[in-house]
Amino acid sequence: DGVAEWSGYADRLAPMIMPGETFVARFTPPRAGTFLYHTHMDDIWQLRAGLAGPLIVLEPGTTFDPATDHVFTITTTHSLDDALKIFVNGSFAPPAITCRVGVPQRFRFLNMTTFWTQSMISLIAANRTLQWLPLQVDGADVTPRERMPQGAVTAVTIGQTRDFTFTPTAAGDAELQFVPDPAFRRNIVTVAVHIVG
Repeated sequence: DGVAEWSGYADRLAPMIMPGETFVARFTPPRAGTFLYHTHMDDIWQLRAGLAGPLIVLEPGTTFDPATDHVFTITTTHSLDDALKIFVNGSFAPPAITCRVGVPQRFRFLNMTTFWTQSMISLIAANRTLQWLPLQVDGADVTPRERMPQGAVTAVTIGQTRDFTFTPTAAGDAELQFVPDPAFRRNIVTVAVHIVG
């Protein structure tokens, strides 16, 4: 993370990365959690072109399981036709996910939009809000007092990550709804959540 020819230390400064070139940065993360990466050059244009994403750090000895660990990155586009919309994982119509009753699911939400400061996310089924348990904000564990079941609705601001765990209790269909802003409920993006027994 940083600016070319500035970030780093002594004679080890991050170089400008030209098209077709690569740069490897090695570092030791301070803790496991959900983080993000993004551009620092021509920010708005490159962010809207998709140069941002999740950086998942796992506890030593664990592996990432996409069957139970779901990452949702909210971004925008530089197309003027789609200026008031959001993408979820690069799509206006992201694929469904499948969960199993009794199996905890981790939802990782990242907001890398350029102007949607209060993107709202909710998990609903049969016109009611389900419940989830907060785990982390910006890669840091929430306090024990905050780790209590709550209605599955959250706001995620620009540059923020929020993690929750959801344990399905009954088979059926639910959906994650992503709203750009509570005052702007058009262009909702949904992710179907199929819960199997």
